[in-house]
Amino acid sequence: MSLVFAAVVPHSPILLPSVGREHVERLKKTVESLKRLEQELYAAAPQTILIISPHGPVESEHFTIDVNDRYVCNLKEFGVMESPLQCGADMKLVNDLREHCEDRKLPIMLRSEESLDYGVVVPLTYLAAHLNKISIIPLYPSLLDAKAHFEFGRAIQEVVMNSNRRVAAIASADLSHRLTENAPGGFSPAAKAFDEKIIQLIGSKNSAGLIGFDAKAAREAGECGLSTLVAFAGILDRVEAVPEILSYEGPFGIGYLVAHYTFA
Repeated sequence: MSLVFAAVVPHSPILLPSVGREHVERLKKTVESLKRLEQELYAAAPQTILIISPHGPVESEHFTIDVNDRYVCNLKEFGVMESPLQCGADMKLVNDLREHCEDRKLPIMLRSEESLDYGVVVPLTYLAAHLNKISIIPLYPSLLDAKAHFEFGRAIQEVVMNSNRRVAAIASADLSHRLTENAPGGFSPAAKAFDEKIIQLIGSKNSAGLIGFDAKAAREAGECGLSTLVAFAGILDRVEAVPEILSYEGPFGIGYLVAHYTFA
């Protein structure tokens, strides 16, 4: 089996001390969970990290793979110009995935953005802190429906499971952005219910529930990552992986979930 690690993590830049500063103290549960995941990922010894982020180049009718020999891992839009991370694309796995998606009639496009988005950089800053130069595959959802995202995830799984690479899969996703009055999207009573339902679906590996999630309820919650989670469910479909919810909190009005999967 080539899939050696799987996790769902948040991606808010405020999690980084260089950005969040004193506010990081209010995210203690999340930070501790990410530190635990860093140890799990290190022990899994991945050769490639595949990460799905909703904050990169999202196309309306195509899924996207970002390809570059050497990525720039900074957060200059948040005042952080440098990162010690050194990573480049796994070109063999990228080409295999592109060909397989084309064979399955799944719309896929490659593009080359040197600077990675914060949906990739924040998780990797925590989880890959003690890995040597790593190969990654940054993937981005589209505006296609949930079923297409699930099938995209299934295609990723088929390529990974038939490769000789040790692959880690990470879903970068924040939940509702409307949990409190001072939340980025303002308060909505639907936000808490949305987060509770998503956590229940992830904890029970209920792919059908994620695929069929009410789109209106998701919009009302101001979610950021449902399409990522649906694709991730496709990656883990029929894989013997047991989910564990490590933490959940939302002190700034955004739901931060950390989940880890143990392979049987």
